[in-house]
Amino acid sequence: MLSVKNIFSNFISERIPKKQTNIFFQLFNGIEAMFSQLELLIKIYKRERNILSATTLLSLRNLAAQNGFEPKLKIPSKGILYMKVSTKLFNRVGYPLYLPPNAVFTNNATKLNYYFNSNKSLKIENDVLLIPVIEGELIQKNEISKGNYIERFYINTDSIAENSIIIEVNGIKYTEVKSFFDNENLYDDKQFIVKYSNKLDTPLVIYVKGTKLNDILVITYRLTSGEYGNIESKFNFETQSIINSQGNLIDIADDEITIYNNSGFNFGSNGTDVNALRAAI
Repeated sequence: MLSVKNIFSNFISERIPKKQTNIFFQLFNGIEAMFSQLELLIKIYKRERNILSATTLLSLRNLAAQNGFEPKLKIPSKGILYMKVSTKLFNRVGYPLYLPPNAVFTNNATKLNYYFNSNKSLKIENDVLLIPVIEGELIQKNEISKGNYIERFYINTDSIAENSIIIEVNGIKYTEVKSFFDNENLYDDKQFIVKYSNKLDTPLVIYVKGTKLNDILVITYRLTSGEYGNIESKFNFETQSIINSQGNLIDIADDEITIYNNSGFNFGSNGTDVNALRAAI
């Protein structure tokens, strides 16, 4: 079977003299290069659509999904930090002090950020505190509905924590479901589905049902490093997120606070791995 380039070459060569001075022949050389590139892209496309030859994670996810297997997103590492506050800090800046929601704690070794896992402030009234944290930053973006029955929005990364996606319209939260068909007329028909897309630059797609034209959707999700956030030995942490009663950040010296991992940080995951995807195809 002749390739696209060869078919095109045979067609042109029968009609255009092969002379360097022939402008049509020079133009043909450029078009021939374009068809060579097109032929390469077609070969890659065929390879990535074949269960025996697919190599990219994106292709494996799509092939597994066609067999009814839904890959899982990443799971962020969670744990408890031990924090000891020196009386020197209270003497210098006053009392009380507070730890606001999503306060940032940085692992001094890996430089990964972990966030206070609470939507309420914590009053620092003891010199020793145990603080629940989760790895990964919360991201918020706004999208505008075009009035379609089912809207489609893409996310340009797959480093999203499982079950972290929240969608709100006018303060009303939408419910994540696995199927619109199986949940017809439930949850006031305000639902969304998260799937892997077939695009390399936007690997995740969110389908949203129940919006109206020009509705502003507030989409929140957590970016995570997955298993890279796990901690197997003792590491020191630092924070500059502590505030006073006026809500102002305070500067903290190294000898005024001690923070290290106390427990947990074992179950971060990169989601469905390549071996599981191949087994599902």
